[in-house]
Amino acid sequence: MRALHDAGRVTSHLFLDLDGTVTDPRDGIVRCISHALATLKRPTPADHTLERFIGPPLPRVFETLLGTTDEVLVSAAIKAYRDRFSSIGLLENRVYPEIPSALSVLTGRGVTLYLVTSKPTVFARRILDHFGLSTYFTRIYGPDLDDMKYSKASLVGRALATERLAPGAVTMIGDRREDIEGAKANRVRSIGVTWGYGSREELEAAGADHVVSSVPELLVALGAVASRRSAAPAARGLPIVELREGVLFATFAIAAGVATSIQATTNAGRSKSVGLGPALVVNTVVVLFGAVSLWLATGARTTFFPAGTAWTLYLGGLFGFTIIAAGAFVFPKLGAAWAVALMLFGQSVAALVIDHYGLMGMERAAMTPQRLIGAGLVVAGVAIFRL
Repeated sequence: MRALHDAGRVTSHLFLDLDGTVTDPRDGIVRCISHALATLKRPTPADHTLERFIGPPLPRVFETLLGTTDEVLVSAAIKAYRDRFSSIGLLENRVYPEIPSALSVLTGRGVTLYLVTSKPTVFARRILDHFGLSTYFTRIYGPDLDDMKYSKASLVGRALATERLAPGAVTMIGDRREDIEGAKANRVRSIGVTWGYGSREELEAAGADHVVSSVPELLVALGAVASRRSAAPAARGLPIVELREGVLFATFAIAAGVATSIQATTNAGRSKSVGLGPALVVNTVVVLFGAVSLWLATGARTTFFPAGTAWTLYLGGLFGFTIIAAGAFVFPKLGAAWAVALMLFGQSVAALVIDHYGLMGMERAAMTPQRLIGAGLVVAGVAIFRL
């Protein structure tokens, strides 16, 4: 294992916080806190005020907001919060853009990653699964839903004891003072990150060993923990990985576009001889065989309908059927090139709207002038097909 180290301290394991470090949960947490306070008929502070409560343990959050340590009242607030969070707020969330590449770099170096979060384990696991990040983490350490006495220090301590890790072999990474204080309480090195909801001043005052303001800078800091010589390669690792992943994903996207055209053409050709219905049934059987094979190859997990998942996320099959049925029907009428051009136009408009509003769990990306110009060029390209 190519572990990270500094002045003789080997860091073969990283504890990462979730909220404000790996993902940005602002919308979900702020809205759920507001919902809880409204449910209890308490005054609701402005959203920018509630942002500072992202990160600390939920019991402490409501003790502060309600001005009481009454366990009955605090528990009622947490229940109201989780009622909304489990069904809606959990997916009002996004991954910080450079985090997946950084996790890939770190695991590629043989470093073991653990998620140590104040979010209940059941919710943290669903978030990692939703964003495709579960494979990077060996285990998740969070409180149980009924645990009202936990702290970040107790979670860090539990992770160390369960994994039988020496404190000197671990570095904690987080965005709030609780992360830093939890690390210090267990003699674990800490790195504070400022892209979340804690300031540099908060992290330094808590005693962070290092504070960074970007993901590339975090990799440099972890490289510096290894040695000064390895800091530069660590800094260069992220862009290289991003480039490789970008080329790979672009290739897959192009392949998907080619496959869409071929699929619609073969379905259209087959429908001429057997009819549209039988042609689509054959297509569906082949797709089902491939889907089941992939499911078996990736562990055959049976969580098909996890509690709290938005109903809109189950519409993929309906729209998939629309694609293959419409493709098979219109390709013979319009020709492959004109049909694909119109499909591309529809895809572009829908994608702009989905990105702009962050629909169905996608990361938000504003509808900028550049994106609108790109959509306009797609429209122009579609029109040229008819010239």
